[in-house]
Parts: sequence; structure tokens; C-alpha cells
Amino acid sequence: KKKYCSKYATSNTYEDFAESVMCWVAVRYKPNNLKKNDLKKIKEYLANRFKFFDEMNWNVYPLET
Repeated sequence: KKKYCSKYATSNTYEDFAESVMCWVAVRYKPNNLKKNDLKKIKEYLANRFKFFDEMNWNVYPLET
């Protein structure tokens, strides 16, 4: 069964992509803003997407890890 970053992401594929990017940014650059349990679930549910986003090597300046 497919997992989503949010309920809104289930509305269509474009929103799924947008919400996944938002979760990726939050996990990679602002993990302290997330509850530990949410952080764990997001990492687990979206692992393949995060791998894809990491490989894109996007310039996210001024965000820092």
C-alpha cells in the first residue's frame, strides 16, 4: 500500500510530489521542527522518494544541514 506525506497528497499526483518535496526539505534541513515519531514515519514511508530527491542534487541555498 502506498504511503503519503499528508492526507492532501492523496488528492492527485502533483500534490503528492509537492508534499513529498516539502517533507524531504523538513526532514533533511529542519528535522528539529518535527516530532520524533513523525520524523521516523516520514523517513520510513518516503525512503525511496527521499533517495530520488537526494540524487537530484538540488541547490537549496540558503538551507543547510
